[in-house]
Amino acid sequence: MINNTIKIAILGFGNVGQAFAKLLIEKEREIFEKFNLSISVVAISTRTDSLRSI
Repeated sequence: MINNTIKIAILGFGNVGQAFAKLLIEKEREIFEKFNLSISVVAISTRTDSLRSI
């Protein structure tokens, strides 16, 4: 079975980064149905902090 997961790192979590993350959550099912892809956010990094989850 082919793993169709795209791993994404978000650089910057201000207004744009947060809106992008929210959009990914809202469109997760649509992306899977249309493109057969799962999205996985594996890291978020800001100027002062970073959160990493793999």
